[in-house]
Amino acid sequence: MASLEENLRKPRILIADDSRLVRAVLIKRIEGLFEFREAVDGEQAWEILLGDAEIRVVISDLTMPRLDGYGLLQRIRTSDLARIRELPVVVVSGSDEVAERERAKAAGADDLITKGIGAAQLLSRLDVLARLSSP
Repeated sequence: MASLEENLRKPRILIADDSRLVRAVLIKRIEGLFEFREAVDGEQAWEILLGDAEIRVVISDLTMPRLDGYGLLQRIRTSDLARIRELPVVVVSGSDEVAERERAKAAGADDLITKGIGAAQLLSRLDVLARLSSP
């Protein structure tokens, strides 16, 4: 049976984006409702995922140095660890083009958000995904 502390714990989200500004905007929108970890590129995000079993959702930029969002998605979706392989992944894009959305979905993204998304819409999507991924 889960303790009261476990029930009150906020879901943890990993934000992977090479832009400090984008990370700051996302954090400002989720602060207080979610815990978060930050990564500056896909490689750092991958290392965090391997070491932190409490992450429930990944938000990843598509264009990052060292390992981009598509490479990170591939590692997540082909991971030997089910807890990583089954994580919901939301990709962040500056574009809302249909081709970009289709490519992200084909790569294994659960959702695509644009960098200008409103706070209420972002929180709603993250809340649903975090609940679905809870153990």
